[in-house]
Amino acid sequence: LVVAFAKLMNTLFPQEDNAHDSAEGGIMQAMAPEEFYWTLCACCPLVGEQQGEQQDAHEVLNFLLDALHEDLNRTRKRPPYKERPDLGEEDLSRRGEERFAAEAWHDHLRRHRSVLVDLCQGQLRSQVRCCECGCSSVTFDPFLFLSLPMPSGLRQGRQVPIEAAIQAFCAEEQLDGDDRWGCPRCACERRVAAKKRLSLWKLPLLLLVHFKRFGYEAPALPWGPAPRSWKIEGKVTFPLQRLDLQ
Repeated sequence: LVVAFAKLMNTLFPQEDNAHDSAEGGIMQAMAPEEFYWTLCACCPLVGEQQGEQQDAHEVLNFLLDALHEDLNRTRKRPPYKERPDLGEEDLSRRGEERFAAEAWHDHLRRHRSVLVDLCQGQLRSQVRCCECGCSSVTFDPFLFLSLPMPSGLRQGRQVPIEAAIQAFCAEEQLDGDDRWGCPRCACERRVAAKKRLSLWKLPLLLLVHFKRFGYEAPALPWGPAPRSWKIEGKVTFPLQRLDLQ
């Protein structure tokens, strides 16, 4: 799959010496990526078992990038995976968030080192705070994509900057109902309401973004009307380089 992808990239973006070889009089304007497609079909069941059918672009791209990372991973002997414990307020105040974030990133690099990690992976900070006692827990996790929610109220014919979608992604979320949190301080045998917030801690050189183009609304009561879903038709504007997220 890596070889087929490399050939596809060389065809789409030829070097200057080979630019005139791809088409008479200049760079190729169109091509059929048949070799790459059939290689992807052989490696990805999602595509291979339904050849010619329309697929979810995000799922296929996620599989492709994961496969490229695994084949190009420079770490051949990986240490056993150990889940890092959630950090409490005492741990953070004693050693600082920067130290824990750096340690989490170092543990990730011990098992994952590829050009995909070098260019496209970043780190998220996730904080959950109990609504009853105020106890909080913090974790630092790597990410390859940012799955951004579309801002509420976006309709066809309107547009918003990508910063608005990122702000919605980082907005505080209420955890209630089935999503209640097991607070380590006050929830012995029950789960409690909590608030969760995601923050961009470490950004990659190349930011991969997935927009959640479908809205979903669950019924307020189990015996209420059927869940409602709809496609969000508005546009999101973004620069192709030098996105400033300070």
